[in-house]
Amino acid sequence: MEIEDAEGRQLAVIKKALISSLRGHWVVNVRNDPELDVQGSILDQQYSIKQGRRKIAEISKKWFLPADTYGVELCRDKTEASVDREKR
Repeated sequence: MEIEDAEGRQLAVIKKALISSLRGHWVVNVRNDPELDVQGSILDQQYSIKQGRRKIAEISKKWFLPADTYGVELCRDKTEASVDREKR
């Protein structure tokens, strides 16, 4: 899968790695940035994003809300932020 900006320029390429029955693994090649490694549980819909050995984000589905809602926790050095984003 390719991710493009509004002008159609490629920003990143997501490649699906081999998966087991319950785990997913993707590699994200971001233009001009280090590669990202995404791993997670497809059934639980919880994912971890790493850049090298450093975890940079965690994404998890909020199950008991009326719409598909995901929590995103960004980890940057010693500063952490939490963001909830509702899928429309």
